Amino acid sequence: MTKIAYLVNKITNESCVMKLSLITFCLILSACAQTGQRNSDAVIPMNKGEQSYRTQCNGVFDKWDSCVKRANQTCPKGFEVIDHMEGLGNVREFMFKCMH
Repeated sequence: MTKIAYLVNKITNESCVMKLSLITFCLILSACAQTGQRNSDAVIPMNKGEQSYRTQCNGVFDKWDSCVKRANQTCPKGFEVIDHMEGLGNVREFMFKCMH
């Protein structure tokens, strides 16, 4: 193989490796962002008269404990669970009302 052919082959291989590395990095970063994604730490009022709320604890790292912690922070005198649901893709919704 001539020196020119060798250099062209080497540059092409390095370019492919760099492109493949960049694509792999982007895919891994995207996967991490998706699995660690949290909808929000918000507690949303449902009915002010009853002091009832809902919150979501979604994703791989945000478990039911996160919803319970938010309920405890929202209701210092305790809370009663109204309903909770879990769907595909680690989607969890937790509804509760504060004790008086």
